[in-house]
Amino acid sequence: TAFDLIVLHEGDLGQMPPDVSRAFWQYVEAGGVVAILGKVKYPSYVRLRLDGETPGLRRFHVGFGECLELSATDTRDLNSAELREMDAAGKRTAFVWPAFGDVSSANSVFPVIDNMTIPVRGIALIMLVFIILVGPVNIFVLARMNRRIWMLWTIPTISLSTCAIVFVYSLFSEGITPTVRIESVTLLDPESHRATTLGRAAYYCPLTPSGGLRFDYDTEVFPLVSRAWRDGTPKALDWSNGQHLESGWVQARMPAHFAMRRSEVRRERLQFEKDAEGNWTVMNGLGVPVKRLFLRTDSGGSSNGVSEEWSAGAIVAGARVPLKRNGVSPRGVDRYEALRELFSDGRWSATSVTNSLEKLVPETGFVAELDGNPFLETGLKGAMHLKSASVLIGYLSKEELAR
Repeated sequence: TAFDLIVLHEGDLGQMPPDVSRAFWQYVEAGGVVAILGKVKYPSYVRLRLDGETPGLRRFHVGFGECLELSATDTRDLNSAELREMDAAGKRTAFVWPAFGDVSSANSVFPVIDNMTIPVRGIALIMLVFIILVGPVNIFVLARMNRRIWMLWTIPTISLSTCAIVFVYSLFSEGITPTVRIESVTLLDPESHRATTLGRAAYYCPLTPSGGLRFDYDTEVFPLVSRAWRDGTPKALDWSNGQHLESGWVQARMPAHFAMRRSEVRRERLQFEKDAEGNWTVMNGLGVPVKRLFLRTDSGGSSNGVSEEWSAGAIVAGARVPLKRNGVSPRGVDRYEALRELFSDGRWSATSVTNSLEKLVPETGFVAELDGNPFLETGLKGAMHLKSASVLIGYLSKEELAR
């Protein structure tokens, strides 16, 4: 996360141990940028899509990130055009974070609750009644009883009672159950089983959660606001058992927004099959319902330079349904640029792409809108009002294409 651009020699990649190599390419798939000097032999699990080529430089899309392949084998041989391209690619990664803004702008773009207004009328009415009771009514009654000295205890009693009424009123107007909204876009590769997820989470708690937020070590959690660590509320973070955001990160009645990234091996998948007549079916093995699905394949139209388009509606978890053939589209339509744009402009939520799902379907792959979020943890324990959604982008496996 700390690096916007990594420059390596081809020999550096060749000497990487397998685990280091996989972690390195996970960094790229999750939005990072790498510039490689020299000709590269890429691992089989890395999916590259050529995006542009100029003398001495080739630019590839890799998941949500970029890979620049340079013919120069020494940094001293790089020309100004190549350096400008490296600089521009690094900025496309570096400047994604400041685009989220402050609490108000973050909540306007990604609202966690529908109404954040304080119940002013009700509280004002309670205060008006309190003023009348503690003043004129209290004095009048005690004067009639000839017990004005009782004001030493009636005023505190009425004040404490009013405070209790205000607290109970606020409690019943909002309750004590936190509201959590979490959305994500996940890129799933069936060959390597790697799922790369970009997500966004927002929390609204009427009372400050005593246990804070908890995430495992594999989830990157980045606060979108209150990044001036020397100002505001002190924050505590415990790394002894996962990531425990102990205190200061979520405050009562104040929305808290986080960006989240995750790259991991997952076994959940949508399993596609083609019958003898060329029709496709899909089995939902994600564990959550699918709202709608779009698929593009080469079958039937590859010789004519077109791909077939298929779709399905709601699919419950564990069900198998047939896909509906919608028509054909030109082959070779580049959808990788849309993934990079999604990362760069900070639209890390399912809602931001639901109106353009068909534009994200890979040439031989699918896009599914899910009712739930199997790839990100909520971070908050106990009862909550959960609003969860996700979009899954994936490719067809070699076995599925060979059927």
